[in-house]
Amino acid sequence: MRSLLRNDPHALGLQRLAPEDFLALDLPSENSEGLFANASLLHVPSRYLKAVLAALFATLVPGGVLFSSNPRGKGQEGWMDERYGVYHDMGCPRV
Repeated sequence: MRSLLRNDPHALGLQRLAPEDFLALDLPSENSEGLFANASLLHVPSRYLKAVLAALFATLVPGGVLFSSNPRGKGQEGWMDERYGVYHDMGCPRV
């Protein structure tokens, strides 16, 4: 199963998105029962997070689930080496 997903994530109807793709989502409305965004939304600049979340929720069927996990931080945002990241503190992020 892992090798299948590694070689062809579309085989099970999965779609991989690069972080920069979150800024140009073109997903069908009410099409997915669940979305899995593990440690990926942290790369979306905070000024775009509200629009990205709205686009993700729009593709969920009623009752669908968005799973997202992000590393905790101390409110840092910006470039760290070659990666852009937003590390929210334990409070709710401001979107």
